[in-house]
Amino acid sequence: MHRHRKRTFAPPSLHLLAGSLAVALALGAASGAAAATALSRDELLDRAGRASDGENPLAEQWKLRHPPTPPRPQGSVTHLVTNCDDSGAGSLRDAIGDAASGDTIDLRGLTCSTITLTTGALATGVDDLLLVGPGMNSLSISGNNSSPVLVHLGTGRLGIEGLTVIDGAKYTSGSANAFGGCVYSQGGVRMVDAGAKYCLAQADGTGAARGGGVYARLGAEMLDSVISGNEVRAASAFSAGGGLHTYGGVVAKYSIFRNNAAYSSGGSSGMGGAASIAGNVAIGFVTVHGNSAEQIGGLVLFGVGAGTNLEIANSTITDNTATDSAVGSGVFIGRDAIISNSTITGNVEANSSHTSYGAGLFVAYDVDVDLRSTIVSGNHRLDDTTSVPSDIGTPTGSLSVVGGSHNLIGAAANFGPMPGDTLFDVDPRLGPLANNGGRTPTMLPLPHSIAINAGSGSGDYDQRGLGYPRRVGAGVDIGAIESDVLFADGFD
Repeated sequence: MHRHRKRTFAPPSLHLLAGSLAVALALGAASGAAAATALSRDELLDRAGRASDGENPLAEQWKLRHPPTPPRPQGSVTHLVTNCDDSGAGSLRDAIGDAASGDTIDLRGLTCSTITLTTGALATGVDDLLLVGPGMNSLSISGNNSSPVLVHLGTGRLGIEGLTVIDGAKYTSGSANAFGGCVYSQGGVRMVDAGAKYCLAQADGTGAARGGGVYARLGAEMLDSVISGNEVRAASAFSAGGGLHTYGGVVAKYSIFRNNAAYSSGGSSGMGGAASIAGNVAIGFVTVHGNSAEQIGGLVLFGVGAGTNLEIANSTITDNTATDSAVGSGVFIGRDAIISNSTITGNVEANSSHTSYGAGLFVAYDVDVDLRSTIVSGNHRLDDTTSVPSDIGTPTGSLSVVGGSHNLIGAAANFGPMPGDTLFDVDPRLGPLANNGGRTPTMLPLPHSIAINAGSGSGDYDQRGLGYPRRVGAGVDIGAIESDVLFADGFD
């Protein structure tokens, strides 16, 4: 898959961009707003397991109940896929065509590693359908770079477990929108041990592009899953969600958004290289890295409607790039949010407006954010050839407030006083993004990091999960993971 080169355009004003973003993400959401609540995050989060003191509502004491399979109607059927052909008896296409709502498609007995689609996408109109494979790294379903892989026209839930969808492509012309490069769902999508990789949604006319990897209209759930190497492109309209786009909220745990992109031309822009999400957000134990867009290379989290909850915990957001942005690159927060025990660093935004807001974390007008034992440092804005620290910001005139405690923050723009125990403008001394154990890549605090033992948190584990305690040594470290036990005790 080829990346688009940088396009040159005059960046819109912040007020106009905020309005455009709201409109862009709200398109099509109104009619589905009520149905969006069907994907309850209680299915993945045990609220009774939350910290009783309110210190860290999304720490590892989330008790993940893993039956990712939705309730099945009485009499539901399992259809066995017995060969890797594109069509015909025993094929995946044949099984999907025979399936009713609530059925399961079982691909675990296949001996091939790839099913290549040669006659178009696999389409279904049933509400609930589950595909189960032998493992994300064992079986791929390829769109052959000519069609999407899965098209779900029902309004229930499409389950994808134990397989990867790859090389999907959705091309449109005229006024048609390009939604869902690999997966398109009118309902919700649940991914468990699943991948969406190297997919493209491209609108060559006046239409918009959304969801290069996955377009899930009514919500998405991810567990142990990877969305990687996907892209959205639009010739003249906004594009959003290089990896994932949804209007119905997201619950994600132990998952990765990596190397996704969103680009547009013709005076518009691409935003949310990793994902663009409207609705409630609960993200934990997740790494977002290497994504890019013109505006906001990482995550666009834009709540729609009163009472929207945006929560990020035990996560790392790094090395995301915005090529022409004044509204951040790592994370855009559009509603009041809580970010706890997380690391936001190494994100870069480039712009020619000589404006430094938040390359790491951008907080929209009059939106408040609670930071709890979180690092927001080491992010930069590129002004021509000059690199300027730019970590957390909000537009001029905004009444946004940063609350919380035990944070390490670099350069802040346009906020009032920060919490009194904030560590300002100090190097957190973090190692590179690497496999430090656990299911997602992380950034380990180096010896003598000021973040060691300076944080707080009541969860049992850090971002790496089971076997990696949240507290090692004299105290909790600021950020997503704990340092080595010897260094935490002050010995090297």
